[in-house]
Amino acid sequence: MQNRNGDLVGIFFWTVATLLIAFTVDRDSSVLTLGLRLLIATPLVFFLTGHTVLRAIGFAAPSLLAYIAYAVGASIAVCVAGGFVLNLVSSLTPIGWAVWFVFVTGTMTVIARQHNNGTEIVFPLPSPTLHRWHVVVLGCAASITVGAYLLALNDEARDREFKYTEFWMLPRGPGEVLIGIFNADEAPEKLAVNVTADGEFVAEFKAIDVASGTAWTHTVFAPASAQKIEAKLYNDQGVYRKVSVARGE
Repeated sequence: MQNRNGDLVGIFFWTVATLLIAFTVDRDSSVLTLGLRLLIATPLVFFLTGHTVLRAIGFAAPSLLAYIAYAVGASIAVCVAGGFVLNLVSSLTPIGWAVWFVFVTGTMTVIARQHNNGTEIVFPLPSPTLHRWHVVVLGCAASITVGAYLLALNDEARDREFKYTEFWMLPRGPGEVLIGIFNADEAPEKLAVNVTADGEFVAEFKAIDVASGTAWTHTVFAPASAQKIEAKLYNDQGVYRKVSVARGE
């Protein structure tokens, strides 16, 4: 029987192209890029990967529709397994998924060529006729799937990581501490710092201008016998942050 491996080789190069796209547009979140990702990834997720698995195990379905159903199920199973594997190695990213698909399709292609001789699958029965209600159900399922994906994309695009101003204190010696401020907000801030040791005033810094994305640090000296040094950070609304260091920490 003549070897026909064009489908397997084509799918493998499809996954390689997916990996290249993931490397080049990983940080791009434009609508065009998201559409390209969807166009490239959808066949891999829902059919092509499962097709390589079925070819590798030499599966022969009774009909074309049955084969498609098995291929879809196998593809989804591969994705579920990939989710567990990538989560273990902290690689749940577009690049991580692309590498996973390259690994799976490449491995299945080698197995299919070696053990099944890469022979083309022949369906002994003709494809069944699709009735109107079949089309309606498939259309509804596709609409729900696409709608859920677009909704997830919209939520991801609107999601913003919570940003705030950091305030810390590090002991550097008896009675000596390093106070730091980092402005993670998107706008500059005018802040003030008050430092006490065992409740007694030690130092005060007024009108500290901290630009967005920058830090301010200052070393403060208190009595070496102080048991607790405390610093308060003030903004225009009052006390914003409070940190302290006790002897022995």
